[in-house]
Amino acid sequence: MASAAVMVFACGLTDRYRVRWIGLTVLFGLAVATLLMSLPTALWSLLLAVFLLRLMGQGMMAHAAMVARPGTMR
Repeated sequence: MASAAVMVFACGLTDRYRVRWIGLTVLFGLAVATLLMSLPTALWSLLLAVFLLRLMGQGMMAHAAMVARPGTMR
């Protein structure tokens, strides 16, 4: 349930910021999530890594691609 609330908030950011900055942030977050996934030291860090992978990869990556329009990359 909390992940849906975070996704609603994160998707709202694409209305306020340019796609270029959203894309860079999502790629950086995805890199951090994959690094965290490779180094789990506790259960909470593994759960955080899975949450971030879902949010940044399947959630925001797909959403940013859908809302990107020509002319918004500047």
